[in-house]
Amino acid sequence: MNAFSTLLKMKDSYELNLFVIFIDFKVLLKCISRVSHARNEGRDLTREGNEIICEATKWSPELVVACEV
Repeated sequence: MNAFSTLLKMKDSYELNLFVIFIDFKVLLKCISRVSHARNEGRDLTREGNEIICEATKWSPELVVACEV
Protein backbone atom coordinates (compact mmCIF):
# COMPACT_ATOMS: atom_id res chain seq x y z
CA MET A 1 0.00 0.00 0.00
CA ASN A 2 1.46 3.36 -0.97
CA ALA A 3 1.03 6.72 0.72
CA PHE A 4 -1.66 7.95 -1.65
CA SER A 5 -3.94 4.93 -1.25
CA THR A 6 -3.63 5.30 2.53
CA LEU A 7 -4.52 8.98 2.22
CA LEU A 8 -7.66 8.20 0.24
CA LYS A 9 -8.93 5.81 2.92
CA MET A 10 -8.77 8.39 5.71
CA LYS A 11 -12.10 9.72 6.85
CA ASP A 12 -11.45 12.38 9.45
CA SER A 13 -9.03 15.26 9.81
CA TYR A 14 -7.31 13.77 12.86
CA GLU A 15 -6.19 10.72 10.86
CA LEU A 16 -5.16 12.94 8.00
CA ASN A 17 -3.08 15.20 10.25
CA LEU A 18 -1.28 12.21 11.78
CA PHE A 19 -0.57 10.84 8.33
CA VAL A 20 0.84 14.16 7.09
CA ILE A 21 3.03 14.45 10.19
CA PHE A 22 4.34 10.93 9.58
CA ILE A 23 5.16 11.65 5.93
CA ASP A 24 6.84 14.96 6.84
CA PHE A 25 8.92 13.17 9.48
CA LYS A 26 9.86 10.44 7.01
CA VAL A 27 11.00 13.05 4.47
CA LEU A 28 12.98 14.92 7.12
CA LEU A 29 14.78 11.73 8.17
CA LYS A 30 15.71 10.98 4.57
CA CYS A 31 17.09 14.51 4.12
CA ILE A 32 19.12 14.30 7.32
CA SER A 33 20.42 10.87 6.41
CA ARG A 34 21.52 11.92 2.93
CA VAL A 35 23.11 15.16 4.10
CA SER A 36 24.98 13.32 6.88
CA HIS A 37 26.20 10.75 4.39
CA ALA A 38 27.41 13.48 2.02
CA ARG A 39 29.16 15.28 4.87
CA ASN A 40 30.91 12.04 5.86
CA GLU A 41 32.08 11.69 2.24
CA GLY A 42 33.74 15.09 2.58
CA ARG A 43 31.41 16.96 0.24
CA ASP A 44 30.99 20.73 0.66
CA LEU A 45 27.42 21.19 1.84
CA THR A 46 27.34 24.94 1.20
CA ARG A 47 28.24 24.52 -2.47
CA GLU A 48 26.64 21.14 -3.19
CA GLY A 49 23.57 21.28 -0.94
CA ASN A 50 20.99 21.45 -3.73
CA GLU A 51 22.70 18.67 -5.67
CA ILE A 52 22.81 16.45 -2.58
CA ILE A 53 19.08 16.87 -1.96
CA CYS A 54 18.30 16.25 -5.64
CA GLU A 55 20.28 13.00 -5.46
CA ALA A 56 18.27 11.97 -2.42
CA THR A 57 15.01 12.37 -4.36
CA LYS A 58 15.95 9.35 -6.47
CA TRP A 59 15.07 7.05 -3.55
CA SER A 60 12.15 8.90 -1.97
CA PRO A 61 8.91 9.80 -3.76
CA GLU A 62 7.87 11.82 -0.71
CA LEU A 63 11.03 13.89 -0.98
CA VAL A 64 10.35 14.52 -4.68
CA VAL A 65 6.95 15.99 -3.74
CA ALA A 66 8.48 18.08 -0.94
CA CYS A 67 11.14 19.49 -3.26
CA GLU A 68 8.58 20.53 -5.85
CA VAL A 69 6.89 22.92 -3.43
